[in-house]
Amino acid sequence: AERALEVAVTDLARALEPEREDGGSGVVLAESDGFRVQLSEGDTWDVEEVLVEAARASEVHDPEERARSLAALLDDRAAPLYPEWPYAEWTTELRRECERATRAIRASLAESLLAGDRPSDALAHFEALLDDDPEQESWHRGIMRCHAAAGERALALRRFHTCRSVLRQSQGVDPSPETQALYLDLLREDSG
Repeated sequence: AERALEVAVTDLARALEPEREDGGSGVVLAESDGFRVQLSEGDTWDVEEVLVEAARASEVHDPEERARSLAALLDDRAAPLYPEWPYAEWTTELRRECERATRAIRASLAESLLAGDRPSDALAHFEALLDDDPEQESWHRGIMRCHAAAGERALALRRFHTCRSVLRQSQGVDPSPETQALYLDLLREDSG
């Protein structure tokens, strides 16, 4: 195990500082109980970069351009973080941060696609989000809006009932006033 760790650290040092020929590292530092990565002031890491790029993409006003940028970021985040250490405790918080970032990017992408009049594309992303967190009410509303935009009012109304059922079973609450208002608007449109 120690030899495998040394090899992994050496490989990491080479990847971070390929220009160094001495095999040493100014980034990967040995400490008494292990190693740590020492980033310089101008250094960043991919999770941080993705978060910054996601914030930038969300500020783009054109829905199609915003959707393209967010879709590219989502593709970048498709691979799991540290797949070679799936159960390592030290990866837990980083994994959670990456998962939160990925969900935020997917949610922004879904909203952008819906704003760009692409409800079926947006629907797929809202459904993927709900697969991860079925109690997130805003994503149920997103699905309702997607169905409504696609002219599928019955499916939009059915989604409200699904949302209500999930919330009652898991939390013992009814949908928020915002979700109920959307449902009532859809009912009025359906009868009007």
